[in-house]
Amino acid sequence: MHPLQLLLINGKINDSSNYPLEIWGLDKDNQRSIYYAKPFRNIGINTFPTAKEIIGCELALMFDLPTPRYGIINIEESKLTCYYSENEVRKFHKGYKFCSKKIDQYVIFNPYVSFGFLRDYEIAGIFAFDVLMQNSDRGSRGKPNLLINDDSLVMIDHELTLSFISDKLPSRNYENNIRNYPFYCHTLISHLKIIKEKSYIFDEFLEHLRLLNIDSLNSVFDDMDRFNIEYGERLDYFAYFEWCKNNITTIKNYLIGMIQ
Repeated sequence: MHPLQLLLINGKINDSSNYPLEIWGLDKDNQRSIYYAKPFRNIGINTFPTAKEIIGCELALMFDLPTPRYGIINIEESKLTCYYSENEVRKFHKGYKFCSKKIDQYVIFNPYVSFGFLRDYEIAGIFAFDVLMQNSDRGSRGKPNLLINDDSLVMIDHELTLSFISDKLPSRNYENNIRNYPFYCHTLISHLKIIKEKSYIFDEFLEHLRLLNIDSLNSVFDDMDRFNIEYGERLDYFAYFEWCKNNITTIKNYLIGMIQ
């Protein structure tokens, strides 16, 4: 994980709920690209949105699911106040901001437009990933949080995931979290329900879960420590992913039940 160097701020994106900044950033390879920098706001309880974005992107790569490249960047408050009020800036999380790289030729996914050309296993993988990550924002509030081009989807926005990391409860019922996932709100549920052969639709995703190397996430958490990005307790994440790996049959049964 290498911070981006800020080259230019193009402006604020007003048609997104997070009101990110569109910026030009320079990466470690001296490549200039457009990114969307998200200045997340403090809402009382720290839900670790920057960390959740990073972990979501890293896990998506491990599951061979499409998501934009990301970076982190530190933007001076004096620059932020050119685009947000001083009161807003005071509410932002301090330190590094999460940045999602802009990808060309993609638009916001419209679930009301036919997408029969998309591959069933790709749609199933995104849905299963959201159930696993407890993503509560892919379809709720009218936000698909997916990009689409002529033949593929790309996932964006992972900050509203793994909410139990912030709940500070002495014990957690992971199976209950899976069981109660609001799948009926998911952007892709209508397509999954009309697939005729459902028995094996999640097998590719579940094989990635079986092969998931949880220890490889240590380097991600080490980087977040290095850049003072709060994430809660590392072992809370590891305990959950270990439970998932040990309960693949249970997860598959819930996934199949959700799309019947």
